[in-house]
Amino acid sequence: MENDKDKNNVVQLKNAKKQKQDHKAQSASEAVEPMVNLPDGVKHLVAALIAIHLGLWALSQASSQDFLYDMTLYLGFTPARFTGGQEFFIYTILTPITYALFHGSFTHVGINAVMLAAFGSGFEKMMGLRNLMSVFWGSSIIAAGVHFALDSHSMVPMVGASGGVSGLFAGVIYLFHRMGKLSASRKLLPVIGVFVGISIVFALIGGTDGSSIAWAAHIGGFLGGLALTYLIIKRGVR
Repeated sequence: MENDKDKNNVVQLKNAKKQKQDHKAQSASEAVEPMVNLPDGVKHLVAALIAIHLGLWALSQASSQDFLYDMTLYLGFTPARFTGGQEFFIYTILTPITYALFHGSFTHVGINAVMLAAFGSGFEKMMGLRNLMSVFWGSSIIAAGVHFALDSHSMVPMVGASGGVSGLFAGVIYLFHRMGKLSASRKLLPVIGVFVGISIVFALIGGTDGSSIAWAAHIGGFLGGLALTYLIIKRGVR
């Protein structure tokens, strides 16, 4: 009888020791946070933008052909291709979307990647992956539309994810507004006015790499993001 009791005690001690080790292992696992703690959708978008630019740059360095220039020329959004000023190709119809995948420089893609990580993360955490993609790509298309409306004969290709990023920024602002965290007045118009003003100022100054800024696309993407986020909430977030 005594032996059975001793055996039970040994088993209990072993189980307690194992549970303690498992608890330590779980605590250690939970303590290790990833270096880049971004939601999956934002993480994949940022990775795609950087990978595309880096890949095209590497191909350009390895050959005599400038792949970055070619992609900008043919898959960037050029209004004149829709109004007869330049040749229209079958794939031109896709350029109101594809232009957002390409960037003019490492500075350009770097700024958009950082802004996408900042604003997109908050938006995805509050609204989910599907709505993140809807607002990003929807705002990109609206941005191209506003750019076209104000300069329909432009022969300069527009590239960059700024329209979609501006839309996500607007979406986050609208969500904060709904939660009462925007400001004491809880009004959107002052924020919209500031964004429009900043966009115009940057258009006059130009980009940090010397490139021109498609300010109309920034404003269009921002307003598009507001509208799309409003519609998503009105129909019910899914």
